[in-house]
Amino acid sequence: MKYRRYGRIMAQSASNSNGKKIIKIDVSSDTVCPWCFVGKRNLDKAIATAKDQYDFEIKWHPFFLNPAAPKEGVDKKSYYENKFGARAQGIIARMTEIFRGLGLEYNMSGFT
Repeated sequence: MKYRRYGRIMAQSASNSNGKKIIKIDVSSDTVCPWCFVGKRNLDKAIATAKDQYDFEIKWHPFFLNPAAPKEGVDKKSYYENKFGARAQGIIARMTEIFRGLGLEYNMSGFT
């Protein structure tokens, strides 16, 4: 078996009875993280392109970027401004661009 670790993703491969290799992937993700969402979309695309060659087993694990956040959430725009300071607008612009490339709208209104 081979293991590869990239960021918070751990992948393992093996073979099954139909001759396809099985790729087991463990993903740690925060549901309010926009980059985690982008990563999931890209993982879904990669799996779709390789599903004829491989079978996939994916296990999702929770990860909290801000475990101290209140249960009711925090205002996203204020959170970005407090966390990233002057870089916040550039980060928001970049996420807007990335989401647009996925055919989506990046919305900063509401709570995390």
